[in-house]
Amino acid sequence: MVERKKLKKEYNWLEYRENEKIPYVKNSELRVDGIYLTAHIGFGLKLKDIANEKGLSLEAVIEAARWCQENEGLLKGVLEEEAKEGGVED
Repeated sequence: MVERKKLKKEYNWLEYRENEKIPYVKNSELRVDGIYLTAHIGFGLKLKDIANEKGLSLEAVIEAARWCQENEGLLKGVLEEEAKEGGVED
């Protein structure tokens, strides 16, 4: 898992918000999983197309995808936790 201090060193375009375990793209309301899992994996959009559609730099979108790939276990756990809190079961 990328610690908060390490995030600042390794990712220029991502930031944690208070009480959040998954980072957001700086200066946006987009959490990294929404960019990577929904748009890229779910809808099959290319990263450059996501950047254009969301008005983000390609570098920010690439960082979001990289964070998700490098933190797959954490991401899965957080999404499962959020689904249970929201009343969604397998």
